[in-house]
Amino acid sequence: MGQVSIKKDDGTWLPLNTVEGPAGPQGLTGPAGPQGDPGPIGSTGPQGEPGPVGPAGLNWKGDWSAATAYVLNDAVSYQGASWFAVAPTTGEVPVSTPSSWALLASQGSAGPMGPQGDPGPTGPTGATGPTGVAGADSTVPGPTGPTGPTGPTGATGPKGDKGDKGDPGAAGSSSSGLATIHLPTSGAWYGPPTFGTSTTLNVVATTIYAMPLVITSQITVVRMGLNVTTGGTAGTLIYAGFYSSLPDGSPGNLAIQADPMAGSGASGQREGLVSVGVLPAGSYWIAALTQGGTPQISATAQNNVMNLLGWLTPNGAAYTSITANTSAGTGLPPTFPAGWAISSNPAPRVAYKLS
Repeated sequence: MGQVSIKKDDGTWLPLNTVEGPAGPQGLTGPAGPQGDPGPIGSTGPQGEPGPVGPAGLNWKGDWSAATAYVLNDAVSYQGASWFAVAPTTGEVPVSTPSSWALLASQGSAGPMGPQGDPGPTGPTGATGPTGVAGADSTVPGPTGPTGPTGPTGATGPKGDKGDKGDPGAAGSSSSGLATIHLPTSGAWYGPPTFGTSTTLNVVATTIYAMPLVITSQITVVRMGLNVTTGGTAGTLIYAGFYSSLPDGSPGNLAIQADPMAGSGASGQREGLVSVGVLPAGSYWIAALTQGGTPQISATAQNNVMNLLGWLTPNGAAYTSITANTSAGTGLPPTFPAGWAISSNPAPRVAYKLS
């Protein structure tokens, strides 16, 4: 049926159903509409009132100690668990005094084994342990080890008994009588062939005095010595040694030299050790030199040994030795100095001892 309207005086139409009747019953609720967009954030509200004061915390004291005085709320570690004091206590074990201690956290169960860690640095070498008990001797001989180095030469043994007298030797050829050693005896002292007339000599410092001699078989000299009759100034030293002969018979290179001997102090015999004293058979010159002073020493005069070398002069002078000056270095020079001269003056009586 269509809508019924009436016309009003002003000419407009009024639907009849616009007349409000009584309210009808409540209709069914429609479905919810879609969620609307969030509104803007509101402003911050005012600060709230402070809350009440919380309970006091615990004071951690580390491992429990019987000597420590604990007060309320002191916490300790004991047997893997943690405890806190509920009353002042000293010396009371936490696990057995519940009136003083309360359990805070018990020891947890063992966790799983962790992964293998990296090796740590090598520690310092420990002290050497005690020597173990000696093992039993082996019944199987071990292999022979390599030959060891030759040991040092031992000390000279005591002089042996005198041997039986040997058979007479063949007659020797005529000799000039030049100082010679034919049958050296171990431990004996020797000197130039004929010491001649004994005298004393005020030696000249830095002057080398040398006398010739011939050695017919190899010897080993262990000491050299001479006699000081009047000592020189403090610090005076005397050197003695052997020079080998050159083809013309004159002295050449230094063969051996003894340790320096004191040329000062009281009179008496002086000796110097020889560390390397092997002399093969041959012709040599025995020499002496002083440095630092001019002591007086025992000497030989007029022994004519120089004549036996063919160095005799027409005037028939009896020559004793040759001399040479040296000022370089300490001790006898490695080579006998050039410019030496034949001398008829006394020469030092230098002796030498065999091994």
